[in-house]
Amino acid sequence: MKRHIRNYFTAAGRYCVLLATCYALVSCGGGYSDQTAGIGGTGIVVGKITGFGSIFVNGVEYDTNGSSFLIDDTPEIDEDKLEVGMVVRLSVETSNGELTRKATEVVYDGEVKGPVTGLSAIPPGSTATQRSLSIFGQAVTVDSTGTVFKGTTFVDLADGDIVEISGFRESATMIRATYVKKKGTLDPGNSEVDLRGKVDQYLGGNDFEINGVVINIDPLNTVIDVPGGLSDGKSVEVKGVIQLDGSINADEIKFDDDDEFDGEIDEISLQGIISSFSSISDFEIDGLTVDASSVLNLPTLPADPVGLEVEVEGDLVGGVLVADKFELRQSESRVEAKVGPGSVNLANKSFAVYYQNIGATVTVKVNDQTLFEDEISINPEPSLSLGDLMDNDFVRVEGQEVGGELVANVVKRVDDEGDFRLAGAVDTFVPSSSITILGIPFTTDSSTEYEEGAMSAAEFYGQLSARPNGGVGTLVEIQDDAVTYGIADEVGFED
Repeated sequence: MKRHIRNYFTAAGRYCVLLATCYALVSCGGGYSDQTAGIGGTGIVVGKITGFGSIFVNGVEYDTNGSSFLIDDTPEIDEDKLEVGMVVRLSVETSNGELTRKATEVVYDGEVKGPVTGLSAIPPGSTATQRSLSIFGQAVTVDSTGTVFKGTTFVDLADGDIVEISGFRESATMIRATYVKKKGTLDPGNSEVDLRGKVDQYLGGNDFEINGVVINIDPLNTVIDVPGGLSDGKSVEVKGVIQLDGSINADEIKFDDDDEFDGEIDEISLQGIISSFSSISDFEIDGLTVDASSVLNLPTLPADPVGLEVEVEGDLVGGVLVADKFELRQSESRVEAKVGPGSVNLANKSFAVYYQNIGATVTVKVNDQTLFEDEISINPEPSLSLGDLMDNDFVRVEGQEVGGELVANVVKRVDDEGDFRLAGAVDTFVPSSSITILGIPFTTDSSTEYEEGAMSAAEFYGQLSARPNGGVGTLVEIQDDAVTYGIADEVGFED
């Protein structure tokens, strides 16, 4: 992410200088909405796309009328090739040091594209909602709800698929995918691939390695755009064709600047994953140091917040993002159930999922941060929204519990698979009898399986009771099928 922001700021800065030259005292943005005066400049917004109309990123709709678009290094005239779930960076006009809602440029470049290997299986009857895989030494995690799939699904993804990955980096070699698009099936000698990393074992010859992947250079045909030439340790992006032995014949090698920031930027809005944490005044999101010690009403963080998805906003000063905003974007609660009859309320931006045999519902609130995706197999809606949801649609929803309601980060409409799931913080429980989450009480009995059969009821409830607050607030997942509706088939800890 740091790499993306730095490259973009350089281009955006040149853009603003040109405009300033043309318009003299008028700012780079000239203002947007009610911000029409004051000294202007450039800010940066990095996050996943949650909607269009112009474009929604980090809960804000940015006007892209007249914006330039750079998608996979190719200039485009509009956002037609962008999709929800993609992580993008915007150059945004500022007024008096604050972000306006006018984007001057939108840039998308996937994290990696290549063949899936080492894909974790989904055992029959498994409650797994995440799978792991590897692409060119990059460890990727996909989620049944949190990841948008194109050309494939969470279940259908397979080793040998050529996929494009966009997402947030947990480390230099770990990606939490927000978007997966199948581009084809591995065909050595023909499949086009794309990867980033540091040059290794380059001895001035015609090949080198990135994370153990051999990159073959054709002195006559490979385009190399690396200031100072190739050398060990330089960060590059390689585009080319994968070979039978797993090496890549490079068509293009370009410098991929991941240095620290120099100077200051008016404002940054950054969504990502905490990759290291020393204190609230010293943590990192993909290598960018953040100081959030001045944020008012800071949310309660776990003892170890590494791996937490957050959004921060503030000024970049001396290479440190000094935040004045810090919000959690991690989904801790999840429901998989049917939309309650007559529950869609456009005015309140809400709907309900219902568990009819239990006689209870969960209210789901949506906002501009909510990503909608339609994954039904017949006639999916290309741009699903709250108003498209119908009574008894089966949905997967992830978000945060706030005041007994679920504030949704993601809403997916899917084919009814017959299984209902509920995950989140435990409200109350009665050992070997019931667990209540989000106000929904599920019965547990002798037929219930705990931790995929690894625990007995006594062991599970004993461990739950031993947790802080006597188990209240512990993250637990429940699965229930339509046959024994209301009685939990499987129960397990989420952490």
